[in-house]
Amino acid sequence: FDTARVQNETTEHTINPPTIPISNLHAPTHTLAISASNQHSSASTYPLEKSSDFSAARRQFPNDSRMTTSDTAASASSPHATVKATAASLALVVLAILLLGCGAYAFLNAPAEANKTTAAVIPAFSAFVMILLAIWVKKGARTPIARTRIITSGIIAIVFALLFSVPTYGRVKAMRNYPAANADWSMQLSQGKVEDTNEVRRAFFKERGAAWYDQTFLVRTLGTMLGATASLGLWMLVSGVRLKR
Repeated sequence: FDTARVQNETTEHTINPPTIPISNLHAPTHTLAISASNQHSSASTYPLEKSSDFSAARRQFPNDSRMTTSDTAASASSPHATVKATAASLALVVLAILLLGCGAYAFLNAPAEANKTTAAVIPAFSAFVMILLAIWVKKGARTPIARTRIITSGIIAIVFALLFSVPTYGRVKAMRNYPAANADWSMQLSQGKVEDTNEVRRAFFKERGAAWYDQTFLVRTLGTMLGATASLGLWMLVSGVRLKR
């Protein structure tokens, strides 16, 4: 009897399975759909929120990114350029001292007929410019513009050398002709053929293509200034060009 009842209950469950409320069947699906929708919404809005936060940070600190970029570029390009700029700055200071020495030499060795003030002022002014260039190059030694300042200073030094070369070339010939013209002047002066005045003396030496006083001191001064500025200018120009950008 018990066996027959168990078989009967099994048959009833097979024919009429227990029912599940429709709300219970759809609840998980609805919950999953809402969850998926929330996840999709979070995923789509996260980049916007991140971008918005980044924009706000940039508005709050507008110079941070530029400062970081500049510092990175400076640190990437400064090691070799810093050494070169420091060396160029020291070389310009040495050149300025040399120019001052040339001015002192010209002032002390100029004859009475020469203009001692002009002989001293030109080297002094040149030395002052070189000091300014040295300071300028030194201040930019640790920045990305160190290379540009080295090249620019080298070009300026070469320009000064060209300015020194013009009077040097003209006075070399006059210096070479001076001994012969001076001997002729002394002879004619002793014979009373010429008057001992500055106007007559200048005209006499000019006719012979010579300076009316010994300009050896001036040629030496200008030659030293020319050689020093040209050498330093070329070295700075080549050094600056060889530096990597």
